[in-house]
Amino acid sequence: MVLPSGETVDPKELSSAEVLSVVAEQMNQVLPIKVGTEIELRSVEGRQGELIYHYVKTTPPSELFDKNRFMEEIRPIVLRRACRSQGMKLFFAHGVCARYDFRAENDQFIGEIIVTPRQCGY
Repeated sequence: MVLPSGETVDPKELSSAEVLSVVAEQMNQVLPIKVGTEIELRSVEGRQGELIYHYVKTTPPSELFDKNRFMEEIRPIVLRRACRSQGMKLFFAHGVCARYDFRAENDQFIGEIIVTPRQCGY
């Protein structure tokens, strides 16, 4: 496998913290990116066996904001997009999980979704 940097990596090493950190570094060069009207992908982190996507809900939560309902509504969207992502196929095929961390602008934790290779048919 060839990383966007041009570095060649043995697919067996794809789930290593070193390789996933390099992948995350490369992704971070084009961030932040808006992924909806109220959500922005701010950074990506690579750890052993997982890529962690850090999202921020850019509109301040009101008193009526229900984080459980928000996570319930976004969960099937995240799962569907992760499993259909061409960029994630190779990672899922080699046992890498994707963790989606959602926070408010003030860094208050909203919730997280973990997508495993098994959930996507790998």
